[in-house]
Parts: sequence; structure tokens; C-alpha cells
Amino acid sequence: MKLGNASKKCVRATLAEKEVTTLKEQISNNTTNNSDNTEGNNMDRHSFENELIAKEKEVRINLSPSLR
Repeated sequence: MKLGNASKKCVRATLAEKEVTTLKEQISNNTTNNSDNTEGNNMDRHSFENELIAKEKEVRINLSPSLR
């Protein structure tokens, strides 16, 4: 079965949404498991947050009505 552009964008958006959920869980777990905020932990959190922002942007782009 061949997917059209709109279907491909929907699939990418769905996968990105799942990754967003996973990243949010990782940030939450990292925050609760690491009560001492060392520089390394802050860098990990910062990396997760940057990746989360990028994935949320990917979802918005793929679900944009003008791209369907």
C-alpha cells in the first residue's frame, strides 16, 4: 500500500507525538530520581527539553492544515 503525502505526514506526526510523550516521561523521571541537581543532571534535562521542543515543532508542522 502506497501512502500519500498527507498520510505520511500523519504517520510522522503520530510517531513524533509518541516521542514527545516518552521525552516528557524521561524528564519527569530524571527530575524525581535526581534530587541533587548537579551540572550533569541539568545538562541531561536541558538536552531532553531541547529534543522535546523539536519534536513538538515537528508535530505542529506535520499536522498543519496547509500541509495536508
